[in-house]
Amino acid sequence: MESLRSLVPDGIVLFWNVFDPRQMRISVQGSGVYVNRERGYSIDPIHIDDPLFPTNNIGRNCFRIHQCIKCMIQAFADAYSILENELKCLPNNGDSSMLIHT
Repeated sequence: MESLRSLVPDGIVLFWNVFDPRQMRISVQGSGVYVNRERGYSIDPIHIDDPLFPTNNIGRNCFRIHQCIKCMIQAFADAYSILENELKCLPNNGDSSMLIHT
């Protein structure tokens, strides 16, 4: 349902579907991007570039990142399901053009 998809921020979809913290890193250079780790797999659970010293990994001690990602995915899956059910109940067959945007 494209109208429902438009309600989910792109950053969440990218993180949920694309980002793999074991193989990618988060760079804060420019507008911020997900890029492959230069050295491939690392023992560090997530790699986030330090904005002051880009070779420094400020995420090296985030050992619960995988639990956080799992919880986030479950929360968004639940929210998506709720939104989908609510949109199905609309009298206009799920047309989000009648939703109030704030």
